[in-house]
Amino acid sequence: MVSDNFFISVIIPTYNGSQKIVRCLNALAKQTRLPNEVIVVIDGSTDDTQEILNALKIDLNIQVIVQDNLGRSASRNSGVGKAKGNLLIYFDDDIRPSSESIERHVNVHAKNQSIVISGQILEDTSLSDKDIFRFKAYLSQKWTSKYHEGINQLSHKNLFLTAANLSVRKEDFEKLGGFDSRLKDAEDFDLAMRALNAGMNVLFDKSNIAWHDDVITCKAYIQRQKQYQGAYNKLIQINPSYKDLVGERKLNLNFLKRSIYFVLSWKFWVDQIDKNRLTILPKKIRYRFYDIVITGLSKIYPNRIS
Repeated sequence: MVSDNFFISVIIPTYNGSQKIVRCLNALAKQTRLPNEVIVVIDGSTDDTQEILNALKIDLNIQVIVQDNLGRSASRNSGVGKAKGNLLIYFDDDIRPSSESIERHVNVHAKNQSIVISGQILEDTSLSDKDIFRFKAYLSQKWTSKYHEGINQLSHKNLFLTAANLSVRKEDFEKLGGFDSRLKDAEDFDLAMRALNAGMNVLFDKSNIAWHDDVITCKAYIQRQKQYQGAYNKLIQINPSYKDLVGERKLNLNFLKRSIYFVLSWKFWVDQIDKNRLTILPKKIRYRFYDIVITGLSKIYPNRIS
């Protein structure tokens, strides 16, 4: 471990996450470098998260903030307002950081000034036998396949950053003005862009792994893709200069391709995927099929499923 003088504040926003956050906290208690404090921001939850945290017996310095539902950006900012640390590390409530995750964040900051660093998020396929979950795990690895193990320097052209496993010095976070509370999603991309524009280094540590314990369904994943699209539309509305950087590839569909999307963009196929009824198909064909169904129902015919 590199010598440092960091006081580490871990900040976790949660909304109705009582069934997830305990796994996250247990993983934090097993870190090779323990946080000095963990701040959990309960963002307008209607479940028993607060009661579970109050009864939890775990060797961590946990502080709980309860607020009205303001979204993840505002929740993370609320956590910073209470944080005593000079190093902020963010995890989401459904994230299970590997045992060396905090230590890796700290070591990189100890060697570098003025940086924002993101780790990698992967799915633990042992949590579910659902093929759509394995497909999501495949996508997570595919998205980062162009990056090498260890530290990657990011730029406007190869930006990949997630606030679900992210760290930044408190002074740098405050200079950037925190997360944009107007954004319900894509707030991590926006923070990274502002950091780059401010001359800060933005890094991706592919070896800093955290596991995403959200076992999705195909229907839920489609809804998530719709939310992403809405978030990026909002992001571009707020920051028009981002348009060329976040604009998705246009789907140039001829009659045949549009017909294929039309046939496969139905709830029937979503149900078949969620019931594991397409696993008889070869993986390559099956995953292409999933991609068409998800793309069709989230982008081309988004009103066919709700």
